[in-house]
Amino acid sequence: MNSESSGNTALATRGPLSIKGVFFVGLAYVALGAAGLTLAVPPGYASPVFPAAGLALACALLFGLRALPGIWTASFLLNLSNAWLHGSLNPKTAAVAVVIAVGATTQAWVGSRLIRSSMGQAWRGLKSEQDLFRFFLWGALAACLVSASISVSGLGLFGVIESSEWFFTWWNWYLGDALGVMVFAPLTFCFLNRSDELWRERRRQIVVPMLLILGLVWLAFYGTARWEKQAVDRDIEADGFSIANRVQDRLIAHREVLSSLGHFIEATPGFTFRQFQKFTRITIQDNPDISALSFNDWVLHEDRADYESRMSRLSPLGSYRITELDNQQRLVPAAERPEYVPVRYIVPLSKNRPAVGYDICSEPLRRDAIERARRTSAMSVTAPLQLVQDREKRVSLLALLPVIVETGESGSIKERLIGFAAAVVRVEEMIDIATRSKVPSGLVFQVTDLGAPDGRDLIYRSESSESVFGARNRTPRWKTILSMGDRNWELAVDITKEYLRERRPWMAWAVGIMGLIFSALLQMLLLGMTGQAQVIRKKNEEIQALADSLEKRVEERTAELLDANQKLTLEIAERRAAEEALTKSEDQFRTLVSNIPGITYRCKNDADWTMIYMSSDVDSVTGYPASDFIGNSVRSYESIIHRDDTAAVDRAIEEALRLDKPWEIEYRILHRDGNERWVYEKGRGVTGVDGAVLYLDGFIFDVTEQKRAEEELRRMNEEMERQAVLSRQLAEQAQLASNVKSEFLASMSHEIRTPMNAIIGMAEMLQESPLNEEQAKYVRVFKAAGENLLNIINSILDLSKVEAGQLMLESIPFSLRQVVGDVCAMMDVRVDKKHVRLSCRIASENCDSVIGDPTRVQQVLTNLIGNAIKFTEQGSVEVNVMTEKAPSGSGEDDSCRVHISVKDTGIGIPPEKLGVIFERFTQADSSVTRKYGGTGLGLSISRRLAELMGGRLWAESTPGQGSTFHFTLQLSLQKAGRPVEATPEKRGAQPVPGQRPLNVLLVDDSDDNRLLVKTYLKGDAYRIDEAVNGEEAVSLFRSGRYDLVFMDMQMPVMDGYTATRVIRRWEEEQKRQRTPVIALTAYALKEDAAKSEEAGCDAHLTKPIKKAVLIEAIRQLVRNAGNANDSHR
Repeated sequence: MNSESSGNTALATRGPLSIKGVFFVGLAYVALGAAGLTLAVPPGYASPVFPAAGLALACALLFGLRALPGIWTASFLLNLSNAWLHGSLNPKTAAVAVVIAVGATTQAWVGSRLIRSSMGQAWRGLKSEQDLFRFFLWGALAACLVSASISVSGLGLFGVIESSEWFFTWWNWYLGDALGVMVFAPLTFCFLNRSDELWRERRRQIVVPMLLILGLVWLAFYGTARWEKQAVDRDIEADGFSIANRVQDRLIAHREVLSSLGHFIEATPGFTFRQFQKFTRITIQDNPDISALSFNDWVLHEDRADYESRMSRLSPLGSYRITELDNQQRLVPAAERPEYVPVRYIVPLSKNRPAVGYDICSEPLRRDAIERARRTSAMSVTAPLQLVQDREKRVSLLALLPVIVETGESGSIKERLIGFAAAVVRVEEMIDIATRSKVPSGLVFQVTDLGAPDGRDLIYRSESSESVFGARNRTPRWKTILSMGDRNWELAVDITKEYLRERRPWMAWAVGIMGLIFSALLQMLLLGMTGQAQVIRKKNEEIQALADSLEKRVEERTAELLDANQKLTLEIAERRAAEEALTKSEDQFRTLVSNIPGITYRCKNDADWTMIYMSSDVDSVTGYPASDFIGNSVRSYESIIHRDDTAAVDRAIEEALRLDKPWEIEYRILHRDGNERWVYEKGRGVTGVDGAVLYLDGFIFDVTEQKRAEEELRRMNEEMERQAVLSRQLAEQAQLASNVKSEFLASMSHEIRTPMNAIIGMAEMLQESPLNEEQAKYVRVFKAAGENLLNIINSILDLSKVEAGQLMLESIPFSLRQVVGDVCAMMDVRVDKKHVRLSCRIASENCDSVIGDPTRVQQVLTNLIGNAIKFTEQGSVEVNVMTEKAPSGSGEDDSCRVHISVKDTGIGIPPEKLGVIFERFTQADSSVTRKYGGTGLGLSISRRLAELMGGRLWAESTPGQGSTFHFTLQLSLQKAGRPVEATPEKRGAQPVPGQRPLNVLLVDDSDDNRLLVKTYLKGDAYRIDEAVNGEEAVSLFRSGRYDLVFMDMQMPVMDGYTATRVIRRWEEEQKRQRTPVIALTAYALKEDAAKSEEAGCDAHLTKPIKKAVLIEAIRQLVRNAGNANDSHR
């Protein structure tokens, strides 16, 4: 209680945040915010976790309003720098950064106000589950609505996101902030609350496991996101290849058209327009992207006049002349030049009349293509150009194929260029035909001519691509080169936000969110454990202090009472001796009584008890002299007896006289000083010769101190009884707190194991499916992450059960050689990845078949060998098992002493750390955790298990040379004839016996867990019906016949325990054979298994469930059911 008060005082009196503190808060916010933004899921603007939100809330709680300027400034700079890094820094993005900073600051302030008003000072400790729930309710779930709403509204208002993206961005933003608060606000308290004992303890126990878990979650998220990004890139590449192939096919078709036309001209050089038109009609119809086909003659200047005259006779248009375009783009007679390439015939003629007679050699782009075609005698293509006959601005290409004929007699044949077959291709129609209905939505592309001059190189650009390809410094996602004749075109493919929206990386998002939720749940578990542990520890300290104080007081009072009793006993003994002596002689009596403590008296047996003699000690007892009582001269002795005791004294004396017996009585008298005194009186009547009682003789002793001692003893006894009751109550409270802790651990284990069952199970099934190497690697990563998380949870549960004294060991037969051999074989896989040799020597010939707990032996040995391999980079790890019989001498089973040593050549342990390594959450050095990982629980649990098994665990080590861990235990030898069964993992997933498919009823409220079991049992061997609660399961069971029932024990409407009891009662009423029921549950304690068995289940399997274990359980139960049915027959 004192430490808690001091811790809270330290927090409450924390000084105002300085300018330097504001700077460091802002710096930490920027660092955590940048880390969170690296996990942003495209095309969104929010991260699945934003750690800076947790830092902001914690600082607002600890430092108040002084922390808010640092939070605002850091948020503004973070978003401004993010815009600058993405090349989008402008006034709009700066305004958006201001809005986001306002949202983050307002959220931190609102969250701190809500928590302070609803929790008071309880947020400073977060000791109970209720405190944690309220902290996360107000600080995460409620407050995080603020930043998401303000920031996303700002993004929409400034047009950064579209309306269709609003909800996804808002939800992702809200969830990222909420998870950031849940995970990182408590971690911030661990680092900033250095003066608080509880948070210092949490920093030692929670920070390392949480950072390890968060690292595993980040690895799983990064691997999954990278895998999904690569899948998108592969889709883009495949779509790009599809477009390229289709466009290339069109280009090949055009080349074939020109080639065919060229062969036609070569074969019939004197062809007419009608022949030319007839030959090209089908080609034009089949290729709508070819706007014209023509033949252009090669004409020398000296032949120009004859050529124009001849073509005027042959041309379908009549008058014919060679033309060109002037500066105003008008057709005029061609100027004189050495050669001309005029259009002789062109189809379709109606659309291309201006082109007839046009000298294509008059224009530079066409002339360049002509020259290339002449040099190569192959098809050449112009750069993008504007046709003479086109009135609209459309990109067209002119493909030219030289037509060469042979002349002369045999032996002197020469080749002569007579002209060019030409095709006019409209690029837009060509690419539209090639890609029509074949381009996925959101995919854009463009085609450019690499050889064309700047400004004229663009050939084609798809719809909605202007914003993509028009952006500065934008690199396309994929590109390739297309060949068109002798020119190279570049096809560039890119994507829009629509494309990314349709292919959001949901798996990466889900892996990150689920991992972070598990991390938050684990942190809640650890915070609750540490808080409850401190409460229990303080209660125990109070109880111990109270018990020590009570014990000390009892010892002191007991010693005082013993001393008083000894004195009183001695005094009574002395007085009895004196009484016996006085009876011998009255003279001797009178002589001695004056020296005896107390009052000796003789009085008459009359109504007033007239006093004849009283010893002088009457003065010290009553305060009055003896003379006052002799003859009752001044007062009678009866007058000083307390009036409440007078009647009792009279009755006691009268009764004694009547029976002729002595009387003994205690009563009170009134001392002269006004106080009451307790006296003890013993007397007897003295008779005369006639038998009448003449005198009363007796002794009166002052027993006031004895009475006070007795009263004190009585009061002490009552106090002891009250303290005992209080101690029992405190013990009951401590036990109640321990029970609450156990229930909390069981509940958290159930909540975490249920989703872990689906994750690890589905990972196991994915490993059995065909995967490429990279996919298999990613599956191994998140399966290993899940199993590591499960191992940590199991270790925490084991540690809790050991500390609570609830860990029960099994006592079953097993082979020591087999258990050790299995562990060594399993560890061989790990040493294969390192330059380490593992050797196992087992000397167990006389002590192989033993009785004990093989699972716990395997757990300790796995931990020791695993640590040796982990901390050994090269060299060897040696495992030695030595056994020794220990005869009991009673004729019963002999026992066996086992000594196992694990020796390695690793980094070693400093001598001063050999005792520390066995403490929980502790390793020899913090750098060991950073390099090798681990939670620091393994050795602590292993030592507890060794002690529970009657042995011990210790270590010897030399830094730099290696370590040796020794593990001893005491086991009973197994009697002959008791077989050792193989585990399900050893037998493997053997087939279920039976000729027909098994009818199975699968009952579980989790869709994921039902899907996992169905995946395990897929095939023809099972027919599965499903139910989502116990009530539905009972209805299905009554209406059908089932060979097996899988029953989840924790479900809504009706749980599995109730449903199983109802099914068993119904079977008894209907006199039906007992159907095997297997409990599938996330409750992992032994009492949970006993509860399932009491409800009527035949087996209890704990989630996460491996496929081999499930199949083995089915095989065993079906075989037992078959044997039972055979016996009934």
